[in-house]
This record gives sequence, structure tokens and C-alpha cells, in this order.
Amino acid sequence: MKVPLRLGLYGAGLVVVFVAAAAIGDVAVPEETVQDWVRTVEEIRHEEPGHPGTEPGDDESTEADPAEEPADH
Repeated sequence: MKVPLRLGLYGAGLVVVFVAAAAIGDVAVPEETVQDWVRTVEEIRHEEPGHPGTEPGDDESTEADPAEEPADH
């Protein structure tokens, strides 16, 4: 079997597996469960102030990383 054909079959197999997993996930996990997970994550983000990136206007890039500062010799 030639390499391009083997790679093509492998890629097609991956597509089949991922499509099947997505279809099974849609059937096995109800939409209301997904919405509950999303709500829970949003509540956790709003309850924990002080973490970078969780509040509007937070910008992690403005903080200096001590590991990146040059050492004095």
C-alpha cells in the first residue's frame, strides 16, 4: 500500500471517529447539562476576583516577569 493512500485512509478514519464522537456527545449529554456547566464556569469566574484576565480591562502583558529581567553582573 502506498504512503499517500495510507495517510488518506488514516485521515478519513480520524474524520469518522471525530464525527461519531460529536454525534454521540450530542445524544448522550443533554443541552441543559451543557448550559449548567457554562453557568457554573461563569459564576466561578465572577466570584474569584483578583485573577488576571477575569475582569474587564485586565491585561496580563503589563506585568513584568522577574525571570525575564536581566541580572546585574
